[in-house]
Amino acid sequence: MGSTTSHNQNQQNGSKPHLIVIGCNIGGMYIIRRLLSTKEWKNFSKITFIDKNDYIEWFQDLKVYITQPDETDFYLWKTGEYFQKHELESKNMEFVHAEVTNVVSSGYDKGGQIHFQNFSGESQIMDYNFLVICSGVQYGNPIKSDFRKWEQRKEELLNWNNKIVESESVVVLGGGAVGVELAGEISCQFSKTQNDQNLTKSGSKVHLVTRGAQLLDRLPENAGQYMLESLARSKVEVHLRSEVNDLKHKVNLDEETTLFLPEITKPGSSFLQNEQFKDSLDSKGGVKVNKFMQVENFQNVFAFGDCCNTGLNEEKGIPAVIQFGDTLFNNLCKLVHGKSRLQAIPKYPEVMQIIPSGPNDGIIILNYSLMTRGKTANTIHNLFINTIHNIGELIRRDKIIPWVLSITGFISKILWFAPISSRYRARKLREREMNSQKQN
Repeated sequence: MGSTTSHNQNQQNGSKPHLIVIGCNIGGMYIIRRLLSTKEWKNFSKITFIDKNDYIEWFQDLKVYITQPDETDFYLWKTGEYFQKHELESKNMEFVHAEVTNVVSSGYDKGGQIHFQNFSGESQIMDYNFLVICSGVQYGNPIKSDFRKWEQRKEELLNWNNKIVESESVVVLGGGAVGVELAGEISCQFSKTQNDQNLTKSGSKVHLVTRGAQLLDRLPENAGQYMLESLARSKVEVHLRSEVNDLKHKVNLDEETTLFLPEITKPGSSFLQNEQFKDSLDSKGGVKVNKFMQVENFQNVFAFGDCCNTGLNEEKGIPAVIQFGDTLFNNLCKLVHGKSRLQAIPKYPEVMQIIPSGPNDGIIILNYSLMTRGKTANTIHNLFINTIHNIGELIRRDKIIPWVLSITGFISKILWFAPISSRYRARKLREREMNSQKQN
């Protein structure tokens, strides 16, 4: 039975506050980047990042999961080593490898405590003055893993590659961006010829199953329709308005030789399912935030990224992390400095989405408008990924995430200078789609 340790960090009058960030992947990395670039880290007594994984996972190209698992060293590294290389401890930052089990607040405009358990079984309690939640979502394997150690995760990716190679059929669950890209890549990369050792067996099929009436249901309808046609050209059988059991009745699948790849997501918010925070969660477990990115009913607790519900039904991705992360960080700093006038998130956030569906196809979405498609979109995607890889060869690979966040942030800002008429049409389209979704 594990012991319990308490870390008392209550803010005294005139002392600097303690910031805790739950999650240290893309969202956590963005908070680190902003702390360093603004030097706001100096205004905190300590900044603690807590994550149940001891690794940072940066996969912008799903082919890494299925065709190039030997490349995972480039995209997967240990969080502790990242903190050491950048000497973050000298800037009041620390990383704790543990799983948060509960969050307690001392009041609307006060801090509180988090309860967490390390992987030696020891339970601990730590006080916070400000809390940021960027715990992401839980995908099914192989997109996200239940393994908490870097070594286990790396081995798991190799094993998943072998499973796909040996399967006669693959079923991808979910019609969002991840499911569409995964289905297209598997079908194209693993069905060209049965002679290559990295390809699936002859006659194999890829199925994509989604409950939705269209693919990419948070993007314009013509984007989903194009991807439906693209996957058909890649010989992916798409089953709309369907469940796995429906597929089993329609298609003769041998479950022993069929691999199921779930894209089903669940917000990483189990530690908030208590009496204090239960009203701050939506029906799916998403963390509800107000227009200032504060968790509903709590001034000193913020959330952003895939785990949160802004009420805008925005497509998740790096541009959303940057836009909402900027708002969150600015408001956090204003509260630390005693300012009450906070910045609100945009009603219609800017969107940049690049979704490939195989080696020669894909789409690019800007401001909820389908801007380009086909080989041109895929070429831009590959250029983006290759640039990341080439830059990573020139600089330390642990700088990839801050670099990509900077470049993507720059591109997102350029979108603000798009023609007014184009932006107006995009916003009207988004408004119409949001109203339609509310009616459904």
